[in-house]
Amino acid sequence: MKNKFLGMMGFARKSGNISFGYEQVVEMIKKNKVQLVVIAEDISENRFKKIISVCETFEIKWIQYGTKEMLSNAIGQYNKSIFGIIDNNFAKQMVVYYNDMNN
Repeated sequence: MKNKFLGMMGFARKSGNISFGYEQVVEMIKKNKVQLVVIAEDISENRFKKIISVCETFEIKWIQYGTKEMLSNAIGQYNKSIFGIIDNNFAKQMVVYYNDMNN
């Protein structure tokens, strides 16, 4: 069965409700448009610390899940490790799927 979390990322991409890449996600966070940040597990430690700092500053929920390749493939991109989910409904459902996978 296809991973529902990754499927939601694909739907978010198709509907224009996702941003990706550190700079773009941070810009969207500062504009108060990001509801959830998804971070690849194989991201560099330095970049991880930077994005977590931004998330904490702006009180944005974040999830660390999957590899760059897995997450990038889900949205039809290459070598992306940070994703900002814009739509609140997508974000809520992704948190549910993430919690289901980890319980």
